[in-house]
Amino acid sequence: MKRRYFFATLFFATLTITAGSGLKVKKSGETDEDSTTAPMFPGLNGETDAGKGADHLRRVHATATATLRSRGVMSKAFPRRSVTAVVPSDVLMTIPIIEHVDPSMIRRSGPGAAVRDVLSVIGRKGPGAYAASRSHAGARGLFQYMPRTYAGIRRKYPEARLIPSFTEGMKNEANAMMAAYLLLDESLSGVSAERRSALMRSPMTLRMFLAASYNAGYPRAARALRPGSRQDVPLVLRHHALPSETQGYLRKLGQVHPETAG
Repeated sequence: MKRRYFFATLFFATLTITAGSGLKVKKSGETDEDSTTAPMFPGLNGETDAGKGADHLRRVHATATATLRSRGVMSKAFPRRSVTAVVPSDVLMTIPIIEHVDPSMIRRSGPGAAVRDVLSVIGRKGPGAYAASRSHAGARGLFQYMPRTYAGIRRKYPEARLIPSFTEGMKNEANAMMAAYLLLDESLSGVSAERRSALMRSPMTLRMFLAASYNAGYPRAARALRPGSRQDVPLVLRHHALPSETQGYLRKLGQVHPETAG
């Protein structure tokens, strides 16, 4: 198998998008409230620390999406649709896991145990579990957002009314998830209309592109896009064209996504 298609094939094998999975991906012309109807963290509920963490993230997601809709925040990628109808919600629920999961634990105990470990921290500590988490580059909080990126998103989406203070905005997890929604929408708006349409017809590539954009910025992710060789996959993301850190980020996406989206 050629190297350029290896990771796409690996991720396609782990990303379950079937009628039985509960995951429904909308086409670019549809206008339902949310772009996915996937059950997040299936089988986990409040009886365990991990279940409490899963319940907490579900509540954060519900608050973030309801707030974006009530404020009428429209997509810049597809202006006639709301942001929450464009960006797949399973990506937003997976990003906090990717940002804090221990790769060595994935190797040692498997993705399921590693995901439950992150959720257990959230379940035990509650809101603000990762509020003090800070990367060497300055990214903070549950969503590991960068200060400069946050300021830029606030300017581009004033109608979202994100919390002005970056520090306070990252402590408020629903606000942080709103900012993540907006950042991913901006990433989609940064590619051509033709490629946006192709991404919406390629659920696997869409998720890879959004995750790569979140980690490395959409210009790098966009440069890694190439036409696919199959009608049902019009675009592919060449992982070897991305920085090594982003390749690892996508590897974690492929490993933990089935555990978060079911």
